[in-house]
Amino acid sequence: MATLAGQTILIVGGSSGIGYGVAKLSLLSNASCVIIASSNKSKVDSAVSRLILETSEVIPGVSVKVNGEVVDAKQAKEVQALMERIGEIDHWYGRAESSTTVEGPPFQMLTL
Repeated sequence: MATLAGQTILIVGGSSGIGYGVAKLSLLSNASCVIIASSNKSKVDSAVSRLILETSEVIPGVSVKVNGEVVDAKQAKEVQALMERIGEIDHWYGRAESSTTVEGPPFQMLTL
């Protein structure tokens, strides 16, 4: 299995569905920090709790590796503030309908 050791993953829309799956697999791939961002606080809190419960047997200390953030991804200012709080991230996953333009350092594009 591929490893994400030492990497920070931001998942916008990660409280359910594919985003939740990406969050869980990121933790299982040894990411050092997984951040779930969504507009609904109760869903974010529930997703973080479920991730900890579902992965705690195989990932010691998982509770310090997963965090939740409440942000409306359609609001550029909210996303910008989130990015400033987080700092450097290695991977960003977001749904197309939650996309917004954020000013700041450019993302590095890789061709595999």
